[in-house]
Amino acid sequence: TKIERATVRIQDIVIGIKKFAHPSNSTGTWISKEFLFSELETYCRDRVNKNGVDLTMSSDHEFEILVNPGEICQIIVNLINNATDAQDNTAQKWIKVNVDLFKKSLRVAVSDGGPGIPPKIREKIMEPFFTTKDVGKGTGLGLSISRTLAMSNGAELILEDQLMPNTFSLVFAPSRFRLAGHGEPV
Repeated sequence: TKIERATVRIQDIVIGIKKFAHPSNSTGTWISKEFLFSELETYCRDRVNKNGVDLTMSSDHEFEILVNPGEICQIIVNLINNATDAQDNTAQKWIKVNVDLFKKSLRVAVSDGGPGIPPKIREKIMEPFFTTKDVGKGTGLGLSISRTLAMSNGAELILEDQLMPNTFSLVFAPSRFRLAGHGEPV
């Protein structure tokens, strides 16, 4: 089962790389909260369990977002992986993925119990090839690519100032999401 899941994940990564290299002009697919959380669970559960991290996903709203599902999952998985790495020396390891309404947008916030990002590097954190990881552990491309993928999906990737010093949010424009029972974008 693990080999099959790993094979599917590798296939998804290769497909994602091809799509990143040759983006399509499609507007995306509507995906539900259940689909998103299920995909994140599939891609992240083994790694967070292996590292002793308590991962929770929540939302008070039933929603759908109009996105490229593989790209959005890639962004959030990257944030979860970074959050996992940031807590190597933390006693209580946790990551929370919370989806809420923020002003007129839908926000997917990924928070963790790590030490946070120091103020002096906050401006550089999403620049290509900038990394805080040890040599051989990171390329410094994850957040830069994630920010580009977010923009191509009608969202903005931001490092939060108001929530916690260790929260990244993916904020979707009103035309890219709808709440259950509304039928049309909010």
